[in-house]
Amino acid sequence: MENPTTATTTTTTATPPPKVDPKPFLQRVRDFRVSRGWVIFGSVLVTYAGLRYRDSYLTDKIKAEHAERAKALANVPWSPKDRVPKVCVLLMRPHPEDSIRTAREMFNEYMKPVFDAAALDYDLVESNAPGGIQRHVAGTLAKIQRYQYWTADDMLRAKVMTSPLDDLKYFYRMQDYRTYVAMGRKPYEELVVGYSEGLAKAKCEMEEDYAAAFAAVSSNSASSGWFSGGSSGGTMDRSQLPPNPAHHHPTLPAIAYVPVNTLSGMINFPRKLYRWFNQHQRHQELGDHALAIAFSATRTLDPTSDATAGATEFGVSKVAAEKGLAVGELAEGPVVDEDMRAFWPPPANKLDRTPQLPGAGAGAGAVLEGLSTGDIVAAAENARKTAAAAELASLSSTVPTELVEDDGNASTKKIEEDVKEETPAEKEETYRKRHFELMVRYFVPKKVDRELEKLTYLGVAIVDPKTLAETMVVTDPMLEDVYHRER
Repeated sequence: MENPTTATTTTTTATPPPKVDPKPFLQRVRDFRVSRGWVIFGSVLVTYAGLRYRDSYLTDKIKAEHAERAKALANVPWSPKDRVPKVCVLLMRPHPEDSIRTAREMFNEYMKPVFDAAALDYDLVESNAPGGIQRHVAGTLAKIQRYQYWTADDMLRAKVMTSPLDDLKYFYRMQDYRTYVAMGRKPYEELVVGYSEGLAKAKCEMEEDYAAAFAAVSSNSASSGWFSGGSSGGTMDRSQLPPNPAHHHPTLPAIAYVPVNTLSGMINFPRKLYRWFNQHQRHQELGDHALAIAFSATRTLDPTSDATAGATEFGVSKVAAEKGLAVGELAEGPVVDEDMRAFWPPPANKLDRTPQLPGAGAGAGAVLEGLSTGDIVAAAENARKTAAAAELASLSSTVPTELVEDDGNASTKKIEEDVKEETPAEKEETYRKRHFELMVRYFVPKKVDRELEKLTYLGVAIVDPKTLAETMVVTDPMLEDVYHRER
């Protein structure tokens, strides 16, 4: 019997590698290598953060300084009879391809905080079409000048204008602006032209009022003298007459120009990038303008230098370059021509309550005064038929005629052609092209030298931030004392 074979198994245990001490922290930092991409990314990130932090810090500092200086006006006590100081801010798109929202956001960002800190009331007048600002300035200025003409005493006017029982005078009070502020070159041109037109209109109306009042007082004095039996008539009571327009010098509001130099296009990308990191400069510039407007820091108009204010703005200089004008050069001609007035007609006069027949002009004798209801309906129907006949005649005159032989006899027959009507999409495209063409023509900078010379002769002042910073000249003595105390 054989013995079983015994197998011996030997187990070998592996020896662990020796434990290596980790490198010191400083040695690991020294040996760390960063790729080129991370270096570039980190440099750009740190530079961007540093520039934005610097701009934010300077912006907050400038805004706090402006608010602190403007707060002095808000702390001035006012009498209940004092009029609330109010300015009129005129806005328009800064470029033909831009929107009016750009100018509105610029006002809200840079100027509105200063006005709010100074407790200064303002009206924001926005115009999407040429001529709107000019009509607003001329109309409001003529109304307030005429009202000041009839109530020359300022304290009496303030008392009457704050009366809640007189809606008409309260309406005039709402448009008693202390300053007209134009944000941009084109609003500035319309402001100057509208200011001149408003003063001329007010003078004409005052002369008419004086002539009518003089005739009424003369007739009353003559009739009283006749009833009393006098041979030479009664004595004229001149206390019932308004002041003579030739010797009347009303209070003229100041004007102000605020630069709105926006940029657009890829060619201006470097400048736009620079502005992005230096927003504090625009806060400083526009904040100084707002502070000068709040303190009414004015100087005398200079027709030479003030005529070119804003001529180098991007919105007008780009259009001027396309028209062949040099930088800062002004073109001749009206600010708003006849084509623009026809394309953007002025709105109907809301104060004219006289009804007129449809399709009839103002001088066609179609005023519906003293007519019965049947006459009005018949006249309206006749006017409608006349207008339809005139339109049909105008369409018929455009149809060509040909000489056609019929059975050997020559006869003239009208050949009707299909008149192709434009679709709504085509009409909209035509309107858009005409709109842009006129808007580009409007943004060519125009000369306003003659109007500025008239305003200079009349003593109209313009707001200038340099005047507030250098000479500390303030229109209102109360505001001057406050400003000197704060300085």
